[in-house]
Amino acid sequence: MARFTTSVVALVAVLPASTGFVHAPSRPPLAAPLFDANAVNDVDFKTPEGAASARIGIIKTKWNPKIVDTLADGAKQACLDAGVDADNIFETKVPGAWELPSAARFLALSGRVDAIVC
Repeated sequence: MARFTTSVVALVAVLPASTGFVHAPSRPPLAAPLFDANAVNDVDFKTPEGAASARIGIIKTKWNPKIVDTLADGAKQACLDAGVDADNIFETKVPGAWELPSAARFLALSGRVDAIVC
């Protein structure tokens, strides 16, 4: 089987483009810059209006609820103390620490929040 595969690969590499074989397009860059027209570029916590409009995402794990919930409550309280509206604080849970980076990435790509706390 390996011998047949090698022969096919060698044959395709030798054939000219006029035979109908199409070369695969180049891969897109791994880290393409993201731009969301609705995203806030700068959140100013010095003014009440700036802090109130900030959208904060808090992601916590289900793994150690006693510690994690206390930390998440502290983060939420710090946001409220800074002037962020309670309606603009989004909280979600993931099973464990392994899922935190993926959840943060998906939340960041959604464009629904200006900052993420894990």
